[in-house]
Amino acid sequence: MDKNIIPLPEGYFVASQNGSYLFNRNFSLSKLELKGALNHANKAAIKYNDTLLVLGSHAKCVIYDIKTRKITDSVTKRVTALAKGLDGNIYIGSVDGLYRWNGKEFFSYGSLYK
Repeated sequence: MDKNIIPLPEGYFVASQNGSYLFNRNFSLSKLELKGALNHANKAAIKYNDTLLVLGSHAKCVIYDIKTRKITDSVTKRVTALAKGLDGNIYIGSVDGLYRWNGKEFFSYGSLYK
């Protein structure tokens, strides 16, 4: 079952539990396949900008650079939802609360209400 189809300048990133793929504009050819342990988008995926995707799995959240095909940053957290705020921060929903991540600081909103 497909979780996300994200349009990109060079094609489409399709994220699912079975694997994540980068297709060209007409969906005829997969340029990239991430399966098994390499699939960090089996729970959620969002476009951060034209080059970076934020991918969430059962174990971590990663920032993935489509151009270099490399993970540029990651945080260990079970992801249930992802969003990019108007402020540029990444918001991570997890089984244990809501988090804000800006690439430098990882903030738990749960700590405000304990």
